[in-house]
Amino acid sequence: MTDGDGDTENGTLSIDVDDDTPTENLIFAWMLISKAATSGAFLSGADSPLAEFVADVPGDYVVSLTVTDGDGLASVADIVLVSSLNAAPTADAIQPPQAR
Repeated sequence: MTDGDGDTENGTLSIDVDDDTPTENLIFAWMLISKAATSGAFLSGADSPLAEFVADVPGDYVVSLTVTDGDGLASVADIVLVSSLNAAPTADAIQPPQAR
């Protein structure tokens, strides 16, 4: 990902292991735990299975997801690191050796 790109976090595979709350009835809680120092990024859809943000400046972004079932039992947070520190490659043209 590069800065300016949008990123979608996907929690649709979350399940209630004792199966008393269907996935579509789980309560989703996404959080943008950390972001690049000067970033104004924010999550949209933080209470849905799919959350999105835009990496507006280069850096690392840390997102967490916690799901809660119908009995109020919450999962351990799942943490995702998204980095936009992908640097462009460097070109280096070399002259072929001269014939002797």
